[in-house]
Amino acid sequence: MPEQVNYPDILGAITGGQRLNIGAVQAALAVRPRVARAGRPFEIILLLQNASDVDMDVTAMLRLPEMDAKKQRGTFVSKNMRLVIGMAPAEVGYVVLPATTLPDTAASDMYRIAVEVDARSLQKPRRVREPEGGGEFSPDYLKPDAREQVERLQTLVFSTARRLGRQTLEAPLSLMSGTLGQMVDFKPGWVSICRLIDYADTRPLLHHYGDLLRTTILPRLKRHEVYPLLLQTTVARFAEAGFPLQEAEAVLITKLMVLILEYASPTETAHGYLAAGRYGIVPLIERNPLLLESVPELPHWLLGMLQLVAREARVATEPTKALVHLLYEELLFDAALLAFAEVERETGEDLGSPAEIEAHARAIATCLKNKDGLNFSRVYLPLVLGGIIINDKMPVSKQSPYDLLRSLSSAIESRAPALSEEEIELIDIAEQLIDRAGQKYGFRPGD
Repeated sequence: MPEQVNYPDILGAITGGQRLNIGAVQAALAVRPRVARAGRPFEIILLLQNASDVDMDVTAMLRLPEMDAKKQRGTFVSKNMRLVIGMAPAEVGYVVLPATTLPDTAASDMYRIAVEVDARSLQKPRRVREPEGGGEFSPDYLKPDAREQVERLQTLVFSTARRLGRQTLEAPLSLMSGTLGQMVDFKPGWVSICRLIDYADTRPLLHHYGDLLRTTILPRLKRHEVYPLLLQTTVARFAEAGFPLQEAEAVLITKLMVLILEYASPTETAHGYLAAGRYGIVPLIERNPLLLESVPELPHWLLGMLQLVAREARVATEPTKALVHLLYEELLFDAALLAFAEVERETGEDLGSPAEIEAHARAIATCLKNKDGLNFSRVYLPLVLGGIIINDKMPVSKQSPYDLLRSLSSAIESRAPALSEEEIELIDIAEQLIDRAGQKYGFRPGD
């Protein structure tokens, strides 16, 4: 993989490009408000950006003026002078250190507030943001909450002034005369703006976990291992949601889900790049995701998996359990989208706009999650119909294609008396697809 690495520069977007590099962490300092009144609280804001691909422990030590302009000591007060935080790889956030002054503190515009910063890691860091600045940043890369935090921070004036020979930042504070104000909560805090899993831009996330995906997660998602577990879960989950599946229906839906997983490694699973389309993950990793011209639309199961791994690394060694117990709805959502595309391609029918199709797929996943609301139409269009189309791509040992199609035809026949006229139209489409699929096996609906 090419070595060019430069994650979006969120800190630079806030400070206008200013930063102080302290090891693998970039920092800037601000005081809010810049002009405070004696006896009133103010906040010290230490903005931090992890420029590495490993966890960092950052210690922030507040240095308040020892004397005021009249040489009075102890007029600047903060209950907690030291804070240690843990930063995730490439994380951006800020430390809040509240402070106040005594009511008789001398007014002056010459005060300097300082924070000494120390950054350490147990692992050898690899830089993912250049010392002079990270990669191109757009507010659209962030989710709405993070975007609002960035906009609020952009109203502050940040300083990267450094005390000679020390990893200490300084920021100016002007103090006006005043009286005792409201009591302040002296508890310092850490506010995370975003981690890799919070980016709307998935390229840094895919870059960071690319090797783990290719060497650990995807190789564990073998057909013979995931198929029986997903089949068992599919039978149970659909029954809980009010639509018990016939065996053939469950098999076809499960095959769709396993196919989504196999598309992630299209050459290793012999499906090919063209068939995998947007579900192919390894091709994106091999090209270096950071060099992609546009943000890739990753499968929902994959985003969910990476979010789980970011929170608990052990998930990577047991991805099948995560899929079955935690990510089943997301994988089914992806399978529904694939099924819609297959049905449209095979039948030539216009099944709706992309937004309508996505809403329908999400409704199916929601029904499963809420254990209510599934019906024939939602299950057959798109899942069972799509499963008929891709059945040949997913052969399972000891399973006869002829017997599967015959079993599905019998399941449809048993459901027909209870269906509405609109649902009967889906049966007609299903029988056409079964007829096409069965020609090579000598099977026709009604046999």
